Amino acid sequence: MSRVRVFKADEILLALEPYRPYPFKIKEKIDKNKLLSMYFDGYPQLVKTDKLSELTPYNLKIEKNIMVQMRDGTKIAVDIYRPDVENEKFPALLAWGMWGKENQEVVFWLRDSPQPYWFSPLWDGSLEAGDIPFLVSKGYAVVIPDPRGIGKSEGGPITGIDELHNPNDIYDLIEWIALQQWCNGNIGMIGPSSYSFSQLLIAQNPPPHLKAIFPIEAWYIGETSFTGMFDLTLMGIFHGGHIYDSTLPVAHFGAPRSMKLLPKDILEFRIKELLDHPDIKFNSKVRSILMYPRDPVFFDALLSWLHPTGVLGGLEKIEIPIYIGSTRGGGARVYYHAGFEAYDKAVSKFKKMIFLPPGLPARPWVEYSDEVIRWYDYWLKGIDTGIMDEPPIKIFVSGINKWKFENEFPPARAQWTKFYPLLGGGLSTEPPSSGIESFTQPPPYEDPTVYALFYESMPLSEDIEIIGWVSFYLEASIDKTDINWFIDLIDIYPDGKKQFVSEGWLRGSFRTLEEAKSKPWLPIYKIQDPIPITPGRVERYVIRMSPAAHVFKAGHKIGIIIRTQEDLFGRLQRAGVIFLPRMEKITVNVVLGSNTYILLPITNKGKIE
Repeated sequence: MSRVRVFKADEILLALEPYRPYPFKIKEKIDKNKLLSMYFDGYPQLVKTDKLSELTPYNLKIEKNIMVQMRDGTKIAVDIYRPDVENEKFPALLAWGMWGKENQEVVFWLRDSPQPYWFSPLWDGSLEAGDIPFLVSKGYAVVIPDPRGIGKSEGGPITGIDELHNPNDIYDLIEWIALQQWCNGNIGMIGPSSYSFSQLLIAQNPPPHLKAIFPIEAWYIGETSFTGMFDLTLMGIFHGGHIYDSTLPVAHFGAPRSMKLLPKDILEFRIKELLDHPDIKFNSKVRSILMYPRDPVFFDALLSWLHPTGVLGGLEKIEIPIYIGSTRGGGARVYYHAGFEAYDKAVSKFKKMIFLPPGLPARPWVEYSDEVIRWYDYWLKGIDTGIMDEPPIKIFVSGINKWKFENEFPPARAQWTKFYPLLGGGLSTEPPSSGIESFTQPPPYEDPTVYALFYESMPLSEDIEIIGWVSFYLEASIDKTDINWFIDLIDIYPDGKKQFVSEGWLRGSFRTLEEAKSKPWLPIYKIQDPIPITPGRVERYVIRMSPAAHVFKAGHKIGIIIRTQEDLFGRLQRAGVIFLPRMEKITVNVVLGSNTYILLPITNKGKIE
């Protein structure tokens, strides 16, 4: 009987139902150790004052297209939303992102019906500047610019993402805000994704009046994001191909930088190298970017795919107070690791993190606005809201859909436990005898079926909680010189339903580790040209997976899936969340034994409610 099964992405649930997060307020005093052992129905908040609820709602005043001059003379257009009162000064919240200030006003009529990721056909990831009317009603001015090259702002043409998040421009705008007659000089920043990227950049060299940041759904190009895979998700995000995203509102792009910076012979070599590569040769959509370089960001990304030069650093320079929102698997993969890397590397004495539910937050982004107010009431208004008395990390635990506090991530109590795939499809903590299981994956232009090996434990005798990074150790041989590895960790219900827990991926030719930086549960890969795999030789791969916080209930099974291709018919993949597919037929021989296992951080056992 063949062990090879067909993988279908939509058989795995990203979430059991649309989940709308809400706060769980803790008004009584609770011993900190007990607090760390408790689970809450909503994200927990210690309440020390009633001042938040006593604030007088302010009416809204709107000032549109105020032109602010940057240090090089370029003027950018800014919209200001602030309390409609005279002779009173307020702290300001800057939302700096690349998605166009005009469209952010959708929040005025959709704030009571934010669209959930995955479940709504109208989720638009560009609606990220925050709950403007709510924030103003709580006594804050909200400032939203169009970066240079967008809308009525001067400047351009744009050739890269960094120009849309220019730290000098952000610095200059913050200092301009501080001088306005309605501002008290205390400024924070808000927003997910692009709006979080700008925060993580400017916080490395903050202007004097930037007091704190709140980069929820943090995105950054860091070392934990590098796997050698070419992620096409950003192409979908930029061009309206991800779910229902708006198109990036840049009027026109300039020529790719690589065309200006690379010597002609190297440029021509790299273009030919890519055009001859089977993964691009058989992918007309990606090939067309090279033939007609109308998108400089992706043209440059393609030219650096096989010759990576590095990632952004600087997170270790962040000293100002920071509250990070970190995503888990189940959504666009560009986000998975950035928040955790920022939390680990920031040297701020005042840092917090919230580990969000599966998928991405609803749009327009209005969820957790009360956390924004608690954070900034403390740092910008001097109100002791209780937020700094809480343990630093809040975590949503899937499987039971509850929240809890932690002191660190991964928790110090985590017991790193190996689960070994077994011949025949089992999964056990006992090392197995060696064996080989094989499958062949055709290229999708011949057969889009995804073939995979599935492994599952026996039904669990007790609840098992895991919180932390997950990694998969694999020994295998292949008959080609490169491979895309995909590993899925799933929760298998007694009725056969499958729920997503974590996923990992690695381009085989980028398998070399930075040994000094890596941890058993967190491999870091060397950023260097790919090293081809020798066909037929057994190689070792350490595959970093997305952080997890999940309870496998008693009676459920822990499941592992090993595959080399994505389901191009999957709902999320058709919605633009996809890696560049491999376009070669490949046969895989997985070597089972003591060196092939998944490493799970077990933090609790027994009955967990």
